[in-house]
Amino acid sequence: MSDPKRYEIGVSFIAPVFVPVETEVGDWVRYVDYAILRSVAEDNKRECEATRIENARLKAEVYELKKEIGFITVRQSPQIINLLEIERLKAEVERLTALNKKIMATADVIDANNQRLTKAGDSMSDQLLCDYGDNPLTYAWHAAKEGKDQS
Repeated sequence: MSDPKRYEIGVSFIAPVFVPVETEVGDWVRYVDYAILRSVAEDNKRECEATRIENARLKAEVYELKKEIGFITVRQSPQIINLLEIERLKAEVERLTALNKKIMATADVIDANNQRLTKAGDSMSDQLLCDYGDNPLTYAWHAAKEGKDQS
């Protein structure tokens, strides 16, 4: 909107009333012009707030992207990108090493259980041999322990 018309209050000598006189730098404006200016100002405030929110969102997005890629600029050489790939691969190796440690710990537990069960099976086989003499279960146990077919 262009500048509103400004008025000064003049006195009419014909009748006892105040008359608005249009001037360049008056203290008064018409209410319609004031209402239009006020709505424009409110629209500007809303747009400014929306722009501020969008700016904050974009700044956060840029920050996350910089953090994710290690802040590479266009001028930086491909060696930096290769270094970032090396860093990513190092992180992957660390992750896989930790996973391998967990798997090895589980394998150790399984191995200990296997040894314990093998000792229990040997003990049971020996007890069957003592109690019942020549027993097919004893032969089946030893064949299974050696990985042979039981038939």
